[in-house]
Amino acid sequence: MRPETARHGPLAHDAGLQLYLRSLAHDFNNLLGAILGNAALLETMVPPGSEAAETALIIQRAAERATELSGHLSRAARLEPPRHEPVDLNASLREIAELLRVTLPPRVLLRTELADPLPAVMGDSVELHQLALNLATNARDAIASLSEPSGVILLATAATPHGAMLRVHDTGPGIPRDLQQRIFQPFFTTREGEASGRGLGLTIVERVARRHGAQLTLHSEPGQGADFQILFPAPR
Repeated sequence: MRPETARHGPLAHDAGLQLYLRSLAHDFNNLLGAILGNAALLETMVPPGSEAAETALIIQRAAERATELSGHLSRAARLEPPRHEPVDLNASLREIAELLRVTLPPRVLLRTELADPLPAVMGDSVELHQLALNLATNARDAIASLSEPSGVILLATAATPHGAMLRVHDTGPGIPRDLQQRIFQPFFTTREGEASGRGLGLTIVERVARRHGAQLTLHSEPGQGADFQILFPAPR
């Protein structure tokens, strides 16, 4: 499968949209700079190794990731192709697990099963982190939609004969078969009362996987949770 590039799509023909996105990325960077600066200041005001210091560090890491995403938006607006570099999926999942744990309902357990060694995936590190984060937050939101939120989220990797696999499993309500293709459509959501503008997470997952020549599969039954697996090809 031939990877897509940023030169394909509406941006290539809309100079006004390109300028708007670059301006938006610039403004986000200014806001994120303030967050990073204050988080760094907070870290100096609390005892080293304390819970408050760990929280300040998590804020810094999240803001740094957001800065990378903003830079990715700016590069896309300039019609630059995605980066192509070795990416450590395990490192991304460890960081995502750290961020996700503080947002989970009390009776939801987050587990990680990370293969070691794991082949690197060739691709854009920002896009691949976004893919994994969207799968993880989708799993969290699925369990949170239960009348009594409780269950398990699994973030896992595995080496395969042809590359590496990323797996995200949840014990949420599951997805009916007739909706399993529609969930990858923009703005589609199975959750009542979902805020306007949501429903893009799995669309991004599908498109990033396709751009990286990966195979995305979903196994789910109502009441049995959902299991997303992405098979990435070995570096060439």
